[in-house]
Amino acid sequence: MFRILLLLQVAVVCLAPASHAEEERRMTSLYTELSFGRDAYRAQSLSAQIGVDRVFAFPIGLSRNVNDFTDATLSFFAGGDWDFGPNLTPRVVLNFYREPNSVIGLGISLSNRFHLEGLWEGRRASVLTLGVEGTRYADRGVASPVVGDSGLFSSKRGRGRGGSTSTLLSTGVLQSSVWLNWNHNLSDLWTISTSGQKYFYLGAAPVDGNAAISDRPFVPTQSQLLVDGFPEWTADLGGSAWFESWDIGARIAASRARNSSSGVLFAPAINGGWHATEILTLGGTISHAIQSSSTLVSMNAEWVW
Repeated sequence: MFRILLLLQVAVVCLAPASHAEEERRMTSLYTELSFGRDAYRAQSLSAQIGVDRVFAFPIGLSRNVNDFTDATLSFFAGGDWDFGPNLTPRVVLNFYREPNSVIGLGISLSNRFHLEGLWEGRRASVLTLGVEGTRYADRGVASPVVGDSGLFSSKRGRGRGGSTSTLLSTGVLQSSVWLNWNHNLSDLWTISTSGQKYFYLGAAPVDGNAAISDRPFVPTQSQLLVDGFPEWTADLGGSAWFESWDIGARIAASRARNSSSGVLFAPAINGGWHATEILTLGGTISHAIQSSSTLVSMNAEWVW
């Protein structure tokens, strides 16, 4: 899988559309990212949103991450995105996760974007996105627990980090969440953004399934933060400035996991992007999780046409 992702990421460099589409349709984007961190952590992702017509676009993506202490985690998503107007932009995405300890997750995400600038007839964009998600994590069917860890799932390579280790109920664990993301242009040069996500666990004891999730190398949606069990909430606040073909930004992210003795984890980050051409943007991010003294470096590229 690592080789497949690497080949895909190299291949996208050769993708440059010869011209804009003849017929009217939504824009198409292609995004790829490589990340590196401590303990030989590495992550690769490739995603796209393909404009089909003036209303519908098809989002799809694949990612993989691993470090020296855990089995690889894999995620895949695909769905649909519709644009019927400024405040009617439903998006439906189906998610698949392959976790350590023979656990898989299947879920769905529903969201909608609202253009708030229309409320005060502003000329600068102010976009609020609201969403809900639900994912069921369950054992893929291990015949018996590892000797010495009765009733527990164990990573093939052993546990390299802290985190609660516990049984995963045969019925699985249902994780649901609500989230928001807000981006607001203060001027032609300055932009601020914030996001937050709150998680709920229906019908699951507080410790159920933590063995599967605490072995993740990093939190999937905020990869600069280590995780110690199922997440309880995540949030971030940041801003960026535009300078001709460059944009520079900073952000502070926070997260807390259930049953964790680490408390709230904080991770400041700086990011930059260079708009190399009309369709290509190259960027990077450096973030540092304070409590764990862990630094993550990411490089990305995006094509839009």
